Amino acid sequence: MRARFLFAAPLLTLAACSGGEDAADENAEMDPATAGALGEDIMVDPDRLDQSGADGALAGGDPASSAVPMDDETREQVNRAREEARQLVGGRINQAPAPGDALTRTMIAAAQAIQRGNSGVDCSQGADYSAAWADRMPEPFTVYPRGAVLEAAGNDDEGCALRVTTFTTAVPQQEVVNFYHTRARNAGFSADLMEKDGETVIGGRKGDAAYYIAVGRQADGRTKVELLARAGS
Repeated sequence: MRARFLFAAPLLTLAACSGGEDAADENAEMDPATAGALGEDIMVDPDRLDQSGADGALAGGDPASSAVPMDDETREQVNRAREEARQLVGGRINQAPAPGDALTRTMIAAAQAIQRGNSGVDCSQGADYSAAWADRMPEPFTVYPRGAVLEAAGNDDEGCALRVTTFTTAVPQQEVVNFYHTRARNAGFSADLMEKDGETVIGGRKGDAAYYIAVGRQADGRTKVELLARAGS
């Protein structure tokens, strides 16, 4: 059985479905080669992951379900994760603005930077699949405190500096969105938001560094997060 990282494909889906004038103009700026590459998913075989991270232990994961009502153990884990998250942002997590429903130039630029790297190659090709990459996410886009890592990949060849990690957390979806938006803005990154099918996406850049984060909710109530980032030079 194979799992997959959703590598920027929602950007293209939104461009096709939004119908907005701005979104159509932005999508037109994307060259065919990049559009094709962004439409590809990074395929991840869980058997290729390091066993040390298969159960989320790499990031201190708590596999308990957050389906309401939470049990005492899960609630305690959530409260600890919240406090650690608050400390990471210097004590205050701001409310993220309401997401739009259309693609933006900022998000396209972020996706292109992650996909192409410095040399213009398809950085998703030749990515190395190992849970160890989850511990190498660039600041400020590290795994949410106590998140349970599901899969991870990366590529440092040919100027790519690609990092991809998928994890789950019992902390509610909006709180996770607020956390990453706050961290991005505090670190000087741009941060655009959009929503599609119940999933919130955040994307932006700072210099040659870029990120793309998709935050959704699983059927069991846990929040699922896909982190994609390109480390800056």
